[in-house]
Amino acid sequence: MSLETAYPQTAGRLAARVAKLMPDETAIARWCIQGRESQPRLWTRRHRWVYSAADGFVSEYQQEIVDIALRLYERGIVTLLADSPETP
Repeated sequence: MSLETAYPQTAGRLAARVAKLMPDETAIARWCIQGRESQPRLWTRRHRWVYSAADGFVSEYQQEIVDIALRLYERGIVTLLADSPETP
């Protein structure tokens, strides 16, 4: 059962909210530059820090992330691209 089938109203609201969000790359770039427009070297350091922190988070919680993703997949709430009918 898909998220849209199990929770049609919630999924619709969530999809609408996500559609309004800026891409992660844009949000990260804005954060790296914000308030430091004349310091491009600092942008680079901030950018490296963000990605390093994200890598550390994923490494630390890798098993939990995989476990939750597996449960969502087993319940049909999320699918893999290879499972999608649109995938050639």
